[in-house]
This record gives sequence, C-alpha cells and structure tokens, in this order.
Amino acid sequence: MVKQTKKSNQNLQEQKSIQKKKKTGKKKQNQQKQKQVTQKEEKFSFDQEMIIGVTKNPENQKGKMQNPKKRNKKKQKQPKKEVSRRTVLILKYASLGILFIILVISAMFSPLFNIKQIQVEGNKRITANEIISLSQIQTDQNIFKISNYKTKKQIKENAYINKVTITRKLPSTLILKVEEREPAYLLEYAGSYLYVDKQGYFLQMSQEKLELPILQEAVTPTEDFIVR
Repeated sequence: MVKQTKKSNQNLQEQKSIQKKKKTGKKKQNQQKQKQVTQKEEKFSFDQEMIIGVTKNPENQKGKMQNPKKRNKKKQKQPKKEVSRRTVLILKYASLGILFIILVISAMFSPLFNIKQIQVEGNKRITANEIISLSQIQTDQNIFKISNYKTKKQIKENAYINKVTITRKLPSTLILKVEEREPAYLLEYAGSYLYVDKQGYFLQMSQEKLELPILQEAVTPTEDFIVR
C-alpha cells in the first residue's frame, strides 16, 4: 500500500510540473505578443496617420512647410526666363533696324548708286528725250534721292502722258515707263484741229486733220452757268 501511495504522489507532482510548464509557455507567448505590439507602436509615425486630440511636432511641420516655398520660388523664376527671352528678341529687332538704317544712309551717299543710264518705255508720240527733260533727272544723281511723286507730276505736265511708273534697276539704271493718251475726236477751232481723247482731255492743237470723228461746237447760254 505504501508503494502505491508513493506512485500516486509522483504522478500528481508530474502533472503539476506539466501544468506549470504550460502556464510558463503561455506567459512567454503573451510577453512576445506584447513586445510585438509595443514595437509597432514605436514604429507608428504622426506624419502618416491623423489621430484626434494629438498634435504633430512643430519641427516636422516646419520641414514640410519649406517645400511649397521652394516650389513657389521655382514658379517665380519662370517669368524671369520669359522676360529675358523678350529682351533678347527686342534687342535683335532693334539691332536689325539699326543695321537697315545704316545701310540706307550709306546707299544714299555712295557713288555706286549714282544714275548712269535712264531708260524710257511705252512712249509712242512723245520722244524719250522729252520725257527725260520733263522729269528733270540728271545722270550722276543718287538713285535713292529721286522723289517718285515729284518726277511723275513733272512728266504728266505733258497732256499725252496718262500714267508713269518708275523702276530702279540697281545699282545705276532708272527706268521710266509711261502710258500715253490716244486722240479719239477732233474739234475745229480757229482753222485748226484740237485732238481730244475719250475722257475729254485736250491733247494737242494741229492743222493736220486725222481720220477721226469731228465734234460740233455747242453754245451754252449764260443763264445755265453756275458760279462758285
């Protein structure tokens, strides 16, 4: 009987030791879980998460507030580039304009562009010498100093000249192209004939009778005259 009681006591002790080991194992597992949770909490960052009632460190906020300022500075630098491009373009056009003015002035005073030849085109009744004398252009004049308006007006003093075109053939040739009026009617006057074109311009008085229709004289009473 004594032996049986000893064995039962030993079994009880073994069971108690097994239960203790289980309890210690569970405690270790719980401790490991708590360590993992604490590690996760330590890794938690305020920058990535928002928590009610918790404020972020001002140092982190300052670091983040500097980034948009840098971006604004970059954005402010862009208009400077545009302004510099505009200034470059303005300087280019200004330099080209100055060069053009210099070339024109040098051409007006250079003997290379003095007139050496005057050509007349389109004339039938009026000779080339008459047209040149009417233009009052002389050789050795600078080809750029001639006024087109003045030259045309002087040539048109002849009633036969209807239109004048002036062309400069560089470096030293001037071309005068004219368009003449053509007589279309005759008008008897003082034993002679007046040549009249279709527009009613009196071109010439001559004793030569051309084969053209003769206009009859018409008398207008003084009552029909309008005085202005």
